[in-house]
Amino acid sequence: MFAIDITIYQVILDFMLIIFLVCLNEIIISKRKPSVFFYMLLSDLMMLITRILGLMYQEKLHENPDNGKAYTIFVIITILNFIFYYATTVFFVYYQISYIRKDKNISYLPAHINLGISVVSCIVWIISVFTKTFFTVENGIFIFSKNHYYGEIGGLISFIISIYILIKNRKMMNILDKTAFYSVIIPPVLIVFLREHAHHFTIQICFSFSIMILFNFAHIGMIRRLSKERFELTEKQVKLTLSQIQPHFIFNILNSIYVLCDKDPLLAKQTLGSFSKYLRANLQVSQINQLVLFDMEMEHTKNYIELEKIRFDEELNVEYNLVDRNFKLPPLTIQPIVENAVKHGICKKKGGGTIKIESYMDGDLHVIKISDDGVGFDTKTLKCFAENYEVLPEEEMIKRQVGLRIVRDRLWKLCRGELKITSKIGEGTTVFIMIPSEEKGGVIYDHLRMR
Repeated sequence: MFAIDITIYQVILDFMLIIFLVCLNEIIISKRKPSVFFYMLLSDLMMLITRILGLMYQEKLHENPDNGKAYTIFVIITILNFIFYYATTVFFVYYQISYIRKDKNISYLPAHINLGISVVSCIVWIISVFTKTFFTVENGIFIFSKNHYYGEIGGLISFIISIYILIKNRKMMNILDKTAFYSVIIPPVLIVFLREHAHHFTIQICFSFSIMILFNFAHIGMIRRLSKERFELTEKQVKLTLSQIQPHFIFNILNSIYVLCDKDPLLAKQTLGSFSKYLRANLQVSQINQLVLFDMEMEHTKNYIELEKIRFDEELNVEYNLVDRNFKLPPLTIQPIVENAVKHGICKKKGGGTIKIESYMDGDLHVIKISDDGVGFDTKTLKCFAENYEVLPEEEMIKRQVGLRIVRDRLWKLCRGELKITSKIGEGTTVFIMIPSEEKGGVIYDHLRMR
């Protein structure tokens, strides 16, 4: 009996090990941090390994029930098995939410609740090893007590939380995604109620087999979508680069440098240096598909501001209050917004005005605030821009400020950042850029936290 069980677990373990090595190879090659799915695989592997070891020591206890050393080792292995089982369920719920978050910003609160429930359930089952509340071991055979259903309450609540997440966000998932996730949830729940008619710990085999299905359908599908998104982001970066290098802007700057060559050669040299850095940074964006330091982005923005101040002199004033600087963001995020403030706010106001650039922490968010006291505008013209994260048709993007739209899309795709705009005609415009801290899952492609 034990030999057959061990063989079944070994076969499942072999398949899980192959999947684990595939994920590990991807992490090593790409030099990225492990994903939630990777940790779920790791805990599942450890669950299977401890179960196989437990069966081996059960066999020894069956042959010699008085073997105290074998019983002690068996108890330790059983405790570890409980820990890895509940760890797998915890990682599954976190993976489930992070998978959906690729398209929609949803809260991790259900996963946090599940974490607390799983910790309590795990402790209760570990205590049961000594109190024999839920089960006993006689001659190497598990015998469940009538109270063991109470011990399953925590696990059932975890699966109910998973079902709630799927139902609530069903519109964000296709039929294959739903099938894959339900295959992880439903079979283990059925095993709980059929345990008296099925061999003990079949739930672990069922759980592992379901994760294989999840890998084949949901996870691989997500990797393909991420690759497609990277390609789309690269295209948007090129478009953003081209939108920033406008012929009339280049002509105006070169004309200003031409005039300065006679009036102020030193200033002309400095302006040419700033212009060179500005162009170089813009051209490099099309080759960068990762986040950059805030200070680096600000350096590029300041180069742009220096160029515009040559043209507008005292009509353009800029104030800085940069308290929070230790974070990353997509390149060409701040400069296009400042450029909009200059062109559509300050320049249209008689006598010019002031742009304020601030950065600070607000809870778990890195906030960048860019405000101007220019002419302002009616925010109703940006209604579709503010409602959702759907990608508009190409012709619609051209009509509705290509630069801002691309900046917002890249913020969301690369670091789950958000961009919000408030404005009043005659008073000015304020743009908020909000980026979740890395600890809260803010960095997506920089570390590729696979969802």
